[in-house]
Amino acid sequence: EGPRILQFFGGLISFSLAITVIIMCFLESPSTADIGLMVSTIWLCILLCFMEWHSNSANMRRRMIALRVKPLKFLWGRGFLFMITGSLQMLHMWKIALISGGITLGFGFISVLVGWWKFFTFRNLPKTLDGLLWSEYSRCAMDSDGLIKASEFSNLLVEIGFQVDDYLTIREFNRIDKNNDQKISFYEFKNWFVKKYRTARSEEV
Repeated sequence: EGPRILQFFGGLISFSLAITVIIMCFLESPSTADIGLMVSTIWLCILLCFMEWHSNSANMRRRMIALRVKPLKFLWGRGFLFMITGSLQMLHMWKIALISGGITLGFGFISVLVGWWKFFTFRNLPKTLDGLLWSEYSRCAMDSDGLIKASEFSNLLVEIGFQVDDYLTIREFNRIDKNNDQKISFYEFKNWFVKKYRTARSEEV
């Protein structure tokens, strides 16, 4: 989904832009078209603030919005929305509008770049992980058949950075061991790891 720092600045920029638009209403004498743009910009800022600051995956309202507008689940999708919001703001052609809109537009561009980079990195994860996982797996596999037992699986989890207790280790091992022979192969382990990673990432979105 992207770094938490981008979510923080995204919410902050959206909130600041909404306040800026409200201040402009009092400092300038907007036309009917300007008022329409201001209202549109404020509503987009409210939506962006809501999406960026309500990052808890258990938040049902946020999930409902994400289901209706799926791109908003992703950093690049919200980045495009930032660019649209910034462009609307810059259409006022006032100095303060050009500055605030330009900042929002720039942040949206950064969000799109980071979001796409994260997307392609995640999509290519299985390819890049093969070498690393095999290196750790082969180090823990003591038998000549290349399979690992529960005790070796526990050591492997520690090596790749998982900190879990014995109960969770045995539970996950039994889930991987489909044929109940008390051993698992590298491909079974890799598929489990990738599935776990994807589940963790989806819960963060």
